[in-house]
Amino acid sequence: MIAELAHYCLILSFALAVSGVVATYQMVPAVRLHIALIPLTCLLSFVLLITLFVQSDFSVQYVANNSSSLLPAVYQYTAVWGAHEGSLLLWILILALLGYFAVTQVPAKSRKGMARLYFGLLAGFLLLILSTSNPFLRFLPIVPEQGADLNPLLQDFGFVIHPPVLYCGYVGFAIPFMFAMNAKTLAQQGINWVEYARPWALLAQGFLTLGIALGSWWAYYELGWGGWWFWDPVENASFMPWLTGVALNHVLLLSSKKQRFESLALVLAIVTFTLCLMGTFLVRSGVLVSVHSFAADPARGTAILILTTVVVLYAALKCWKILPLTSSTKPLGRLNQGMLLGVMLLLSSAFTVLLGTLYPLFYQVAFAGELSIGIPYFKLTFVPIAFLVLIAYTITYTPKYYHRYIVVSLLIAAFGFYFIRDIVYTLMACLCVLVMLRAIYSFLKWPVLKQLPPHLAHFGLGVAALGMVLTTALSIESEQALKPGASVSVGQHALFFSRITEEKGPNYESLMGHFSVNNGQYQLKPEKRLYQPSNMVITETAILPGFWQDIY
Repeated sequence: MIAELAHYCLILSFALAVSGVVATYQMVPAVRLHIALIPLTCLLSFVLLITLFVQSDFSVQYVANNSSSLLPAVYQYTAVWGAHEGSLLLWILILALLGYFAVTQVPAKSRKGMARLYFGLLAGFLLLILSTSNPFLRFLPIVPEQGADLNPLLQDFGFVIHPPVLYCGYVGFAIPFMFAMNAKTLAQQGINWVEYARPWALLAQGFLTLGIALGSWWAYYELGWGGWWFWDPVENASFMPWLTGVALNHVLLLSSKKQRFESLALVLAIVTFTLCLMGTFLVRSGVLVSVHSFAADPARGTAILILTTVVVLYAALKCWKILPLTSSTKPLGRLNQGMLLGVMLLLSSAFTVLLGTLYPLFYQVAFAGELSIGIPYFKLTFVPIAFLVLIAYTITYTPKYYHRYIVVSLLIAAFGFYFIRDIVYTLMACLCVLVMLRAIYSFLKWPVLKQLPPHLAHFGLGVAALGMVLTTALSIESEQALKPGASVSVGQHALFFSRITEEKGPNYESLMGHFSVNNGQYQLKPEKRLYQPSNMVITETAILPGFWQDIY
């Protein structure tokens, strides 16, 4: 009964979305009721799906395929978004909630166009989930006694928080897109769409940044990648809208302050949301091989591709009517010129990632062959552009400060080369430190509290880039075979492999290795886990974290 009720809630949500689109053309007062009801019906459907997981109702196919009675309680709640159907429902719920707040933020007399696009987007995704990805289908006539279990790779705290945060970033960029598509209509009613869109773009960028950071951290210790980025196709799918989102936020800032580049902001809002939809397609279609893929169903992939194409065509037609928007003709200052240069470089870097991610797919279709593009391509194309972005940020000062930069740079370079012993990595590290110093100096020169967030963001960018440079330049990796009782030295550390023990968890059995580091100063305990009932073997890394280094 719960599954049927949840299914009816989705059908009702779709009916409300479609009738809402019709109502906006007729100016029916019931539009307000539609806007209020859709988030409630989507939320009820999502809560009922959680209930099915908690009750281990294996008569529902999606629950049986992604849960088990042995699953720890926290994962019985969060396994809802452990596969395609539930994660798509989470996407719809977030879109319904964020869209509700965005549409109701606009004055009632100017709400018609925003509401129409809100209903249209929801109708498209609800049709997708009802036709190809229904999470409430039941097994007939035989119900399995036990579920197949949640993928053991997902039985981790990172899975609990990473997907919802990342989806808030993905879906959040739908709101600037909605404002951009109604830019001219809002302007005719005296509303500046940029002022409304900018807080939403910042919010989406913040969630996407946090989601990517959590995903990288999770991959670091769970998948055994041991690096700051692996250039996995699905990881790239979230990185591309992050790059264009950064560009969008900077252009929205320029547009709000200088009344210029509104047309560029509109195009970037479309591009960023399109990349979010494309990321959804890549994750769920199976066209690219990745450990992160949710599904490999061509029918679902085709449906998502059709929805993405409809959105892109709609945006292109709207642009034809909206563009060009008015723009100031006053000359740009040095700071804004540097910002615009950074935007162009960010777009170039996003294009290189897009090309490296999709070109193997185009090659396979066009030439019926296999082609792999890996880390060397991205190091050769993306990394130089990324450091040009950092340079663009550091040169936005007036010439009187350049001599200070030169002196500080030489001091940092001399100090850095002593440790790194590589001139290229030393220069990169020097640039990262300059970015951090630039952010600190900017805040000290204009110590206004509202200016603190952007300076913190730029400082954080310098810290992240410095960490990437030093990790690449200074990491030491050694692969050796050891038996219990043997030891090995790696860098300045001595590791002793003492024994292997058998351990038992709530739904797995494991073989645990016991390593002592530096004569017993620290202990590391990696594992090989056999999960039940899926019978999957997973490696759990052991990491000794430190401020300057990790022993992994």
